[in-house]
Amino acid sequence: MVNDCIRRRPEKEDRGEITTSMRRLSLACYHQLATYDLPTCYRLTAISKAAGILRSYRREKVKNTNAKRPYAKKLVLTDCYGFRILGRLLRLPYRRDRYLFLVLNDHTVQTLCDNDVRSITLNESAIGICYSTVAAETEIAGLLGIDRNLDNITLADSTGSVLRFDLSEATRIKSAYREVKSHLRRNDAKINGVVGGKYGRLQRHKVGHILHLTSRAVVDRAKNEKFGIVMEDLKGIRRLYRKGNGQGRSYRHRLNSWSYYELQR
Repeated sequence: MVNDCIRRRPEKEDRGEITTSMRRLSLACYHQLATYDLPTCYRLTAISKAAGILRSYRREKVKNTNAKRPYAKKLVLTDCYGFRILGRLLRLPYRRDRYLFLVLNDHTVQTLCDNDVRSITLNESAIGICYSTVAAETEIAGLLGIDRNLDNITLADSTGSVLRFDLSEATRIKSAYREVKSHLRRNDAKINGVVGGKYGRLQRHKVGHILHLTSRAVVDRAKNEKFGIVMEDLKGIRRLYRKGNGQGRSYRHRLNSWSYYELQR
């Protein structure tokens, strides 16, 4: 369904503009998706997913005019309207007046009992439940400033204390996996992409674990001391390390692989 929405070309796109509006895409694709024998609630979520993919494609098209038209690869089912939580059971419609029931564990039931569930995402191996909760406001007693660098982050708070976290291991892991992937010499581009993707996932998991432990320590300290967190705005810093700026290839790779925003997120 998502790929049918992406392949659809409204009249506005024939004039060179990529349609990313949810309303315009719905008018163009909603009745076309009636060929699928599924509840109508899945049409809207498929159109929303396609609109997000096309929005990313439009941004990529500005940077690369030869960018290929995208498509959804993974099997994902998202529902925002038709699902119901009945005690320990999650009810999902799959035909008219026919439902699929999934049993939730104790932790999930306890977490969702006092929160507003917004959407359900189901894939081949897992189910994700998106819910909203009300965060309690806390009166801050000071501020905690964070200086993000390539190999470390430095904290300075209102009391004058300074603390540094070492992130050089994350930089070393990225360099090591870059060296491994540089030796891949396969004639088949598809196999080369699969092998390279495997090493990319291993790298992201290891680096993500380091960043998670660091950010968790920072948040716990700010929460215990009732400090507000302040970070510098590094938006646009990638433009400093482009090809042609007089910097070496290895240096540009190190700085462009810097996960400064992932730590902030």
